[in-house]
Amino acid sequence: YVIRFAISLFDLAVFMYYFHSNKKMKPVSKVWIWAGFTIAAIIWTFVSNIKNPYLNLATLLIVLILLSFYYESGMWTRIINIVTFMGIGMLFEPVALLLLHAMNFHMGESYKYYFVMVICSFVRGNVMYILSKLISKKGMQIA
Repeated sequence: YVIRFAISLFDLAVFMYYFHSNKKMKPVSKVWIWAGFTIAAIIWTFVSNIKNPYLNLATLLIVLILLSFYYESGMWTRIINIVTFMGIGMLFEPVALLLLHAMNFHMGESYKYYFVMVICSFVRGNVMYILSKLISKKGMQIA
């Protein structure tokens, strides 16, 4: 649970950074922001451990929608940012499967599974970071 929770925190922090790079945050107490952020990570971690990909995807979507309300933006901006984040995440799913296959992964070898999850999360985070920098430097606004 600890590794999964850390990965959830990292992924949600990347989303918040990405959203923050092109939208202004609403005047909300830092306590509420951290509380919402932590609760969202806990919920997503719990659902991820159920090992139902559809439930995991739906939970991530709901969590991202709720976290997006910390920012001043229109509905289309929220949708575009969430779809971008989730789409990039989905692009790394086949990469993770290839890495697991290359490592001769067998059920029960959780250390290999979590290693690949951390690697893919880190790479996805860097892709989102670069995208955030490109958007903020060029003055581009999404929606």
